[in-house]
Amino acid sequence: MLLIILIYNALKFENSQKLRITQSAINIIFTLYVLQYDVFTDLIAQSYNGGNQVTANILNSIMGEFPEAAIGTIITLGMRLYFFLRSGDLENINVMLITAALHLVWIYYLYNFNKAKRSQFILTLVDNKWEKIFQQILNNNKKFVLLHYDDEEFKIKKVIQTILPQNTSFDTFYEYIRQAKCNNQPIQNFFFQQINQHKKNQQDVINQQILVKYEKKLIQFNFSLFFGDKPIILLVNEDQTKSNNDILSQSTIILKILKHLVNIIDLDKQYNKRKFFQLSQFIQIKYLIGKINSQKKQIQQINLNNYIKKIAYQYKRYLTIQTYGLECDVKILIDVLHLFLLIIFGNTSKKYIQVDIYRDFDYKVHIVFEGFFRQDNINILYQKFEFYFALIIRRCSIQENYIKIELNEEILCPFINNQIKIF
Repeated sequence: MLLIILIYNALKFENSQKLRITQSAINIIFTLYVLQYDVFTDLIAQSYNGGNQVTANILNSIMGEFPEAAIGTIITLGMRLYFFLRSGDLENINVMLITAALHLVWIYYLYNFNKAKRSQFILTLVDNKWEKIFQQILNNNKKFVLLHYDDEEFKIKKVIQTILPQNTSFDTFYEYIRQAKCNNQPIQNFFFQQINQHKKNQQDVINQQILVKYEKKLIQFNFSLFFGDKPIILLVNEDQTKSNNDILSQSTIILKILKHLVNIIDLDKQYNKRKFFQLSQFIQIKYLIGKINSQKKQIQQINLNNYIKKIAYQYKRYLTIQTYGLECDVKILIDVLHLFLLIIFGNTSKKYIQVDIYRDFDYKVHIVFEGFFRQDNINILYQKFEFYFALIIRRCSIQENYIKIELNEEILCPFINNQIKIF
């Protein structure tokens, strides 16, 4: 029987509630069996079985959780009291009093032992958590926000940040948090959803990239959620400006491509039109990204129908693009829209695209592209440039035979550390 209990103690570490209950039940049954003194005729056997029962209780108490250990100890005391009153001599009541006192002292010891063990476990989690947090901050070497979140009161308790000036009060910063949005909802709701998701999935750390909208600015963060005794949220600002080495490397590639194209034109060589089209797409995308990342953002009032027709005209050798719907005038970041159209028109498997433009009952602008698209390619490119597209696009659905977008009602601008001094 003792062997069975030891096996269940080993299996307990599989984190099964049923095994914990089974372990306690076996311990109680074993205690009941051992306390049936009339089963044993041999006094030595009775003594040994009493020792076995005590050993089993100690093992279960130390290796198990405190609630099960305390309940098991109380039940054992109750059974001993019952058998003493039924079969024992009341003149030896002092023995029972000592037994009860020892059980109570044992429960008190177990409480402090498990409390210390749990505290040590939490401290280990906290140490590991802060090690991961500091590693992410030091590796990124960027501006960050560290939020201590109380998941019982559902609010932020403490803030450490390097985005706003150091003398910014907690209440002032909290106002920024209340106004910020993520995934078209208040960012605090987003935090709450992520914490609940952790409780279901039992993850130690959650990492993802998020886009945060504050007033008319869009900010990209690396979002991390760490768990110990309380959740800690880390937001590291992902600056969209590129290093000089990256820009130099890309410029070198583009110059080599241009040199190759000039040689083709000068020598009147034969060339593959499809490859030429792909090179043209690559150069235009890099050019537009450079313009979007520049200090000057081109916000223009345009007629969507006319602008799409203008871009479509560049593809007349490869595609037939027809536009339908309302004559719709909008203010928009023209280079971002151009980038989006390049990706759509450059990733079609057929030679015909139909574009429908309309406004819904809330006067929001929708554009639907119908055709046959390379869905995987478009999804990859959309995710790659999601930060830019989020400046003009509120929702986007990409399917194999259609792509539907809803434009933002207001113009957003990218947040860049060296340009903007508020969160």
